[in-house]
Amino acid sequence: MLIIDGSRGEGGGQVLRTALGLSLATGTPFHLEHLADQLLIPLALAARGRDSGGTFRTVPPTLHTTTNAEVIGRFLDVRFTFAAEGEGVLVGARG
Repeated sequence: MLIIDGSRGEGGGQVLRTALGLSLATGTPFHLEHLADQLLIPLALAARGRDSGGTFRTVPPTLHTTTNAEVIGRFLDVRFTFAAEGEGVLVGARG
C-alpha cells in the first residue's frame, strides 16, 4: 500500500491526483494522510450562505484539523460538523 503524506508539498487536489496516478500505474492501493485540513477551505467556500457545502469522510480528525476548522469558520462565517460514522468521521460545513 502506498502511504501518501498530504501535509507537505502541493495542495490537496494535486496530492490526490498524484496518489491516484501512482496507484493506477502500479496497481497498488493508497492511503492519504494529513489531507483533511486542506479540504476544509474548499468545503467552507462551497457552504457560504447555504445549508450545506458538501461532506467528506475521513479518519478521526487531529487537533490541527479541528483548530483549522474553527479558524476558517471565524473568517468565513461557516460551521463545520464532525460526526462519527463507523470507524471514521463525516465532515460537513454549512453557512
